[in-house]
Amino acid sequence: MALTATSQVPTKDENLTDEQIEELLTQAEERLRNSSSKELTQRSKGAAALTKARKADTSGLPKPYVESSGGVAHADARRLVEQSTRTMANGIRKVEDPLTTKKKKLEVRDSPYILSCQR
Repeated sequence: MALTATSQVPTKDENLTDEQIEELLTQAEERLRNSSSKELTQRSKGAAALTKARKADTSGLPKPYVESSGGVAHADARRLVEQSTRTMANGIRKVEDPLTTKKKKLEVRDSPYILSCQR
């Protein structure tokens, strides 16, 4: 007696013949193949969906300060510092020693002319 897809699975008390065991194993193998092929198609659909994902729109992002050409990185100096700051940095400036400045202020404050004017 061969088992078919509609027949009941025998209980523990019944003895199975070799043909029944072969039929059960064949049915189980078919179920496994069907379930694994469904999983593979679902995985391949998921992978295809990932590869077809939209690319991010980068048009609104600022350009990077560093560019690479010939294997060497170059910083864009015009974009690192604002133009007003660059103008002040490149201009002529007077640098004074703080100790000398303090000494001059003390001399002016302690001069006899200023002391006589305050009386």
